[in-house]
Amino acid sequence: MPPRASRRQPPTVLWLPLLHPTRCSRFAAASRLAASASALRPFAAILLAALLPAASQDLLSWSFSYGSASGSARVCYAALRLALHAFLAAGMAAEALHVLARVRSSGNTPSLSALAALLRLLFRSGEVRAAWNVFEEMATRGPRPSLAILNALILGLCHRGMRRVVLGLLGVMGKKFSIIPDVVSYNILIKGHCVFGWSGDAFKLFKEMCSSGCEPTVVTYNILVDVLCHEGRMVEARRLFDEMAQVGIKENTITFNVLIDGYATGRMDEASAAYREMKVRGLVPDSCTFNILAAGAYKFGHATQLVHDCEIFGSQLPVDGLDVLVCRLCWDGRLDDAWELLRGAIEQGVPVSVTGFNALIAAYSKEGLHEAAFELYRFMNKAQDMNGAMNFMNKMLAAGCEPDIFTYNIWMHSLCSNHMLNQAGKVLDELVARGCPPNSVTYNTLIDGICSDVLDRAMILTGRLIKMAFQPNTITLNVFLSHFCKQGFGKRALIWAEKLREDSFIFDDAIRNIIDWAQREMENGPQVNNEDIDRCLFLEFLMFMTYETMHNNRSSKARHVPADKCFAPASSNTIKILDTG
Repeated sequence: MPPRASRRQPPTVLWLPLLHPTRCSRFAAASRLAASASALRPFAAILLAALLPAASQDLLSWSFSYGSASGSARVCYAALRLALHAFLAAGMAAEALHVLARVRSSGNTPSLSALAALLRLLFRSGEVRAAWNVFEEMATRGPRPSLAILNALILGLCHRGMRRVVLGLLGVMGKKFSIIPDVVSYNILIKGHCVFGWSGDAFKLFKEMCSSGCEPTVVTYNILVDVLCHEGRMVEARRLFDEMAQVGIKENTITFNVLIDGYATGRMDEASAAYREMKVRGLVPDSCTFNILAAGAYKFGHATQLVHDCEIFGSQLPVDGLDVLVCRLCWDGRLDDAWELLRGAIEQGVPVSVTGFNALIAAYSKEGLHEAAFELYRFMNKAQDMNGAMNFMNKMLAAGCEPDIFTYNIWMHSLCSNHMLNQAGKVLDELVARGCPPNSVTYNTLIDGICSDVLDRAMILTGRLIKMAFQPNTITLNVFLSHFCKQGFGKRALIWAEKLREDSFIFDDAIRNIIDWAQREMENGPQVNNEDIDRCLFLEFLMFMTYETMHNNRSSKARHVPADKCFAPASSNTIKILDTG
């Protein structure tokens, strides 16, 4: 009897969802980028976030199925982790929770940094119950909550005024996980109580903080002095201010600004005295200081006296005397006299700083005298070409006139307009080395040049701007939207414009013109090649980071406790603190 033929088992067929081929290839490319080095994981997540929310369903399907063919649990988890961070970067809490559930069901444990980011996102979205569920799941299934998680929970709950829940949470974290609150935890708690009008309890927390051995910082004192000033308790505020020196805590500019603001509600003599004390202690006033003094003086009819206050405006300093006189002439509306004074001083070789020029240009612009402002600009920038501009800068230095950010921005614009990005980068280095911090005009000028430059060089310079904590504004949005159109991606400009409109961004005439341009671009139907697609992805990355930063800033101003009064300078970056886990 012949042997029976063995039955051949049919091959296993894995069902994969039908995905958009281009998106799928981008997901895979981002996954390879994340796998190449752990330091590149955040960048890969941001690149995927730029494709959301349009590609959200595809990303979910891809992350659930990627790696199934190879059967590698490690590859599957890597895809889920990348998708989780991409949804977090895009601010899509529901999708992030969906991926988190898949990570849990696959037997893996999410990272503390991802959970801290998810908690912040849920609290920002008002999903307090969902945030609490995430925490409860951590307590039962891991990972073990850290101090960063505790601070994230305290911050989110304090924003909602849920102080009893916070106090109960502190007890649970101490007994079950042996986590002791640090100075950041107490600062958040104290600020939260002050914001909701519970200053009495805030001072009880302050005493508890000191008795527990947790030393307060200047931020702690700034919060408490601020609430006393807002309540009109100036005697107590001054007493607490003096206490700082007794316990060895050095006050900063914010401390004095808070105190001056309290006095400026009607006691201008004491506000001026506090300002003079600030100068005696070697602290440098900032724009907030002068704004507080000017607002108080104007409100109570002391503006004229303030203008002529030599101690405040420093006119007794010989080097600054001419600049102060120009500023006073501009303030009094004597713009022609200010112009003649500047021109005559330069002709006679009298040292002049750019402060006087900037004040007069601003005054001309405010009065609508744009031709006169431009004439003064040309007077500063003698030559129309870059060599002339450089020579003029050298003359300024030789005459003892240090260039400031206004001058550097003129020079930077000349370099970027002539596609000399390497030289522009060197000017940026020189600017920082001289202690002259870049402003939004500097960054927007560089960004505009970057978008027109060679891609590799543009990415290097972009990385430097990101490290310098560039804060974008509406002009930045205009730059990116216009470059989408210039490079044949009008459809992306329209998609971003719609996203901005949904988020209640106010459109100016420039953005409306760009939208019209993009619509005309769509009618022509431009063709793009692979190199263009790479540049589009680069623009998407820049646009996403700009949108995310502006959106978070708007949300922070509308709903959040000010970060600069919640965290000490040594740990002032909220995100850095909460991501240490």
